[in-house]
Amino acid sequence: MSEKVYPPLVMPDGVRRHPVTVWSNGIALDADVYRPTTIEPDAALPAVVLGHGWGGSKLTAERYAALFASAGMITLTFTQSSWFGSGSPLQLVGEAPGLEDGNEALTRVRFIRNLVDPSAWIANLRAALDYIEGEPNVDPARIGLWGTSFGGGFAVHLAANDDRVKALVAQVPAIAPLRGPVAELARKRAIDTARGDADAIPPGSSTPRSWPTAYRAPGSKCCRASGTWLPAKRPPKLPPCSSPFSHRKEHRHHDRTTLRGAGLGRRPARPVRTAARRRPDRVVPAGLDADHRRPGCRARRPAVHPRTDPAGR
Repeated sequence: MSEKVYPPLVMPDGVRRHPVTVWSNGIALDADVYRPTTIEPDAALPAVVLGHGWGGSKLTAERYAALFASAGMITLTFTQSSWFGSGSPLQLVGEAPGLEDGNEALTRVRFIRNLVDPSAWIANLRAALDYIEGEPNVDPARIGLWGTSFGGGFAVHLAANDDRVKALVAQVPAIAPLRGPVAELARKRAIDTARGDADAIPPGSSTPRSWPTAYRAPGSKCCRASGTWLPAKRPPKLPPCSSPFSHRKEHRHHDRTTLRGAGLGRRPARPVRTAARRRPDRVVPAGLDADHRRPGCRARRPAVHPRTDPAGR
C-alpha cells in the first residue's frame, strides 16, 4: 500500500512562512517560522512549537502551524536531527588523526542518518522552545507545544519538566512504560554499548525503509524485499500505556491526549453518551430498549472515550 500523498499547503491569507535554523548541541535543525503578516511592533503573541513523529519532518504539521498563525499566533515547525534537511551527528571512521593548530584535523567521518535517539529528540525540542522564546513579538508566558505520534510523547515529557510550556496538545502520542522483557533487553543493550560489546551507533541505512535495522533483536532475519528485520520470535507484549495526566484507569489510553491552556493537570472531558442508531437489521433482545438497557436503568459508562480520531467520528 503506497503512502498517501496530500495536496500542497495553501497558505492562509495574512500568514507568512520563512525558513530558519535552530541549533541543538552543534547540529543545525531545519525549521520554519509562521507569522501573521500584520503585527503591531509592541504586540506580544502566543506561540506554539510543533514536533513531528517517527519518519516525519517540519512539513508534517505545516497545516496546523499555518492555521494557528492565521488565528494570531507565532508557530515553529522543525525536523529532528539526522532526518531530511536537518544536520546529523558524526561518527569517526578509523583511528583518530593527530590534531593541528586550533584542534583541527583531516579525517573520514560517517554521517548518522535516520537515527531515533530519544535523548537527542528531547534536546532538539527544547532547543526549538528556546528559539521561539527569543522570536520577536512572542509572549514568553504563553508558549505551547504540539506533538504527534513519537513526537507527542516527547512533548508530554517536556511539558511536564519545563515550566515555560503553558499549553500542550499530544496527538496519538507514543507513551509506554519500559518494563518486563523490553526493559531487560534495553538494559543489556546499554551495558553492552558502554563496554564496547555492541555498536555505539545502531546499524542502519540512509533509506527510510530500513529504519527497523536500528532495533533488530538477536536471532532476527533480514527481509530482502523491504530491507527490514523480522524478529525471530514474537516481540514481547508491551504493558498498557499509562499517562501521568490520567486520573482514571479507563482513560489510560494513548489514542489522544489533549491538555488545554495552562491547566496541565485538568481532568479529561467525560465521554459523550450517545444513543445507538436504530437500524432495520439490528435485533434488540426482549425486555431491553434500543440502547440494550432495561427500562429505568442508567447506562454504564464506557471503558474508553468513544471518539477515537481528531474529527470525533
